[in-house]
Amino acid sequence: PTGAHPLPTRLNRMATRASSTVAPSVTLALVGDVMLGRVVNRMIAEHGFAYPWGDLLPAVRGADCFLINLECALTDHTERWSDGGHKPFYFRANPRVVETLLVAGVDFASLANNHAADFGMTGLLDTVRCLDEAGITHAGAGGDVLAARAPAFLTAAKWRIGVVAFADHPTVWAAGPSSPGINYTPVSLASGHFAAIADALTIARRQADMVIFSMHWGPNMRARPTSAFRDFARRVIAAGADVFWGHSAHVIQGIEVWHGKPILYDTGDFI
Repeated sequence: PTGAHPLPTRLNRMATRASSTVAPSVTLALVGDVMLGRVVNRMIAEHGFAYPWGDLLPAVRGADCFLINLECALTDHTERWSDGGHKPFYFRANPRVVETLLVAGVDFASLANNHAADFGMTGLLDTVRCLDEAGITHAGAGGDVLAARAPAFLTAAKWRIGVVAFADHPTVWAAGPSSPGINYTPVSLASGHFAAIADALTIARRQADMVIFSMHWGPNMRARPTSAFRDFARRVIAAGADVFWGHSAHVIQGIEVWHGKPILYDTGDFI
């Protein structure tokens, strides 16, 4: 896990306000994968909704904003996704387990990842609905590509924070103009690919004081980002992100400060 400290002064970009007040500092808790299915789901049923967080509850609840990558579907739908191939792991939690997120004060969940549709698009849309009903903001998946690509907005310590979420796999789950799915992008700097990222960041930038870019990318257990991944992350910062927040490898990779802005290449596993 990575608990972000108050951002340095050079990151304190506040939109022009009539009051011209100076922005207070803000503390963000950014963590990697939170997987509440399988054995975790059973342990929650036995020990209560707070159980998975252990002794870290004070830390995450003490942040102004707590953001996670939700690495499972919250659904009662039991039919596994099978269109286009077999997956080795399918992660599903009882929708009531959303209380585990509420206990920890989770403000945002990224849904752009390779487990959001483990139980089909029915399970994915159930997850979206479950988070909406719980009042937890999310981005990265939805009923069509416009919904999947839409930024989420949070307010913390008088900051308006925009979050954009993408994933580089699975391609077959990419949301379409009239079909549900995740917000897919390849790790590519080609204009035909990167334009969607630049557009999403521009939309978020116009409405937020700080923009966080969430990316679920790369293979499992890779210890360091490749040069192509580093180039991509730096380009995202140049395109308007204040924080690059990566996850997927299940291990924590390095942190780089690029032009005064943090790149968290992979924030590993949390639950």
